[in-house]
Amino acid sequence: RRRRSADPENMAAQMSISDDEVAEIVQLATTEGPKNPELRKMGSEAFLAVSDSEHGRRSLFAHGAHKLLLKWTADIEVVSVNALSTLVNLSADMFEDRVAAMLELRALDRIHEVATTPECRPEKRDNAMALLANMTTGEEGARASMQLDNPDPVVRGQRLRQYIASFAESGDVAEGEVDSWQHIGSVIQNISQLQEGRDLLRRRSTNLLPRLLPHLESPNLVRRRGVAAAAKNCCYETSDHSWLLDEVGIVPRLLLPLAGPEPLDGVEREGMDAWLLEQLDAAGERKEREPDVDVRKTLLGAIQLLCTEKASRQALRKSRAYPIVKNCDTAEPDEKAKEIAFNIINFLVRDEEEGDNEDILGPSSATAGGAAEDAAAAEEQKADPTPQEMADRSPILNKDDEFVSHEGSAMNQVD
Repeated sequence: RRRRSADPENMAAQMSISDDEVAEIVQLATTEGPKNPELRKMGSEAFLAVSDSEHGRRSLFAHGAHKLLLKWTADIEVVSVNALSTLVNLSADMFEDRVAAMLELRALDRIHEVATTPECRPEKRDNAMALLANMTTGEEGARASMQLDNPDPVVRGQRLRQYIASFAESGDVAEGEVDSWQHIGSVIQNISQLQEGRDLLRRRSTNLLPRLLPHLESPNLVRRRGVAAAAKNCCYETSDHSWLLDEVGIVPRLLLPLAGPEPLDGVEREGMDAWLLEQLDAAGERKEREPDVDVRKTLLGAIQLLCTEKASRQALRKSRAYPIVKNCDTAEPDEKAKEIAFNIINFLVRDEEEGDNEDILGPSSATAGGAAEDAAAAEEQKADPTPQEMADRSPILNKDDEFVSHEGSAMNQVD
């Protein structure tokens, strides 16, 4: 879990501010701030420092600081960056009333203005995208981010398509620089838990999902986690399995991160995707398996979902998924990941030995919910999880009192 923090060298970061003092600062900033930039700067630093604790965040919201902060996102650079950082913290507790209040104040419009300003600094855009990631962890925020209430079908999803395109085209960031679009990975994970989100990613005309899959090889963990989760959720759409397999070419993209340095013999290579073989041969003994266990489990879960239909299993067998999954299972230290890998192996080997003559889930379903209810899909793989499951699974918000630090999420201490 990550959250934004004030500069430790700043005096405001050392202050312990009471509820009454928060109320006074909000009142002073409201009345005197519009004509006093220095006062707004000091106020934004104080608010960011206060938002470092759960009690502080409750106090800020109770006294209406979020209203000022949203206005300040358009202020001078230091004020706007502090304001966005504080809003990231306020939204990170996953309280519906806070997100609803921000939506009512048109926070998504402000995020869009920040994100699409050409001269926007990467640190500022990164904060804006982190705020969007936090706001889309709930259904209301996710639906609002997709503009589903807009009567114009052309407008619906327009902003997210723009963000996803920027995400897909970026990512080549030098060490030490800010990856300003990284948190769109968390956004696509969040929206893909809704049918409308999966429909957006799978729309043929915009080609979003195929453009996202190369980021499974990104050095950025936030990107890999988000794309893996979105890909897995799209695999619940069994009616689209043939498209995912034949046109998107999803299997090689899922297998490459799961492959390690183990050599493959001639039989194991026969029929394997040419691009995948090229990547494996280029890496040779230096090939490293995906280091993050959550990403490995998600990728294996996506392959398991592709095993739910006869035609998909036959395609997996033909593309030689078995040896890579088998080697992954052998090397895997995590019991849950091993269990998923074993299930895949069992499907593929059993069907080959006994005759593959059934669809595990019956007729193709257009919704992820139908797949999730079947016994063949493990409970933790549901595309529409309970709120607690969403919190436990999200790379942004594993909610507890102490805000456990989690590399790659939207809340972290920053300089």
